[in-house]
Amino acid sequence: MSDKDHTDLHKELSTVFEQAIKKRSITMGMNAAEHNEHALLKRHHKSVSIQAEHAYRQTYSTRVADETKRLLRKDGSKTRELKPTAGVVDRFNGNKLRLQAEKNVRGHHKIDMANLREAELKDEDTLFARVEKRNGIRGEAKRAFNRSTDRRSGLDRRQRTRER
Repeated sequence: MSDKDHTDLHKELSTVFEQAIKKRSITMGMNAAEHNEHALLKRHHKSVSIQAEHAYRQTYSTRVADETKRLLRKDGSKTRELKPTAGVVDRFNGNKLRLQAEKNVRGHHKIDMANLREAELKDEDTLFARVEKRNGIRGEAKRAFNRSTDRRSGLDRRQRTRER
């Protein structure tokens, strides 16, 4: 799969999820202020992720160089193991070290982006929980009103019916 196919798929999935979120928010009964807050929240998190991606691209070579130095320090440190050195071939491979550093840098970036996405989902869940709580209070008031205005006879009223 090429990068172009990957980005097209990503855009398509993003669009589908955005539509699903809008549908969920409509069904949850969000008011205009909550819709605006949700849109502001999405814009904020999108700009933060764009900034993080931009910073990653701008500092990629520096990050790889720093990671290479870290790996060299770690691999080159003295160990307390006593091994005979006669006939041992030096296994140092600079290209392999650079590839490992690049892999580590990409892995750290993926973790950072996943943490940003997790923070976005946490903020959305907080907003949705607040909306559900507000709607739940309205629903509870409606159920209490229906119970108090129940016009059935005494015995029939004591039998529980399914709430509407």
